[in-house]
Amino acid sequence: MAGPKRRKRSRSEPTRLGDLVQQTAPGKAAASVVVSRQVWEAVAGVGFARRTHPTRFDRGTLWVDVASSGWAQELALAERVILQRLEARGVVVQRLRCVVREVARPDRGGIYAPPKAAVQAARELELTPEVAQAIAKVKDPDLRDIIAKTARAAARRQAEVDLKREAAQVERAIPRIPGSKR
Repeated sequence: MAGPKRRKRSRSEPTRLGDLVQQTAPGKAAASVVVSRQVWEAVAGVGFARRTHPTRFDRGTLWVDVASSGWAQELALAERVILQRLEARGVVVQRLRCVVREVARPDRGGIYAPPKAAVQAARELELTPEVAQAIAKVKDPDLRDIIAKTARAAARRQAEVDLKREAAQVERAIPRIPGSKR
């Protein structure tokens, strides 16, 4: 039994304007930047933006690279909200499609962590010469060791507090994403 006959498209039938625009080189370029990294971060949130990346827009479908199948499932659950947020920004998308691939993290977004070198320097912090001289004046060697360890721990703790304060300042400088709990 033969299946339903497919209707051949004649050359006289009109072509959708969107299809014509996407066939041109400027049209392809425009479709590829419809959802920039900043727009995606704003509509999807920092959590999704760090693990997903929109790659192309084709006939109402936004193709998104995701870091794992778990993130694809999470994105599917949030699809309706993301589509509404995109539409509010003037980007009309009918559906999202996910492809599991390696995703490069954005340059910014999320929680700021101090550089590893700064953390290591805080751990290996030495006593200031003044404190070292004052400790050297203590006659009991056991007491001198305890005071030196305590002074190093206090200096290390102060360095960690300073790093956290710096991280908080950087965090406040990052623009807040609407709908986030930050």
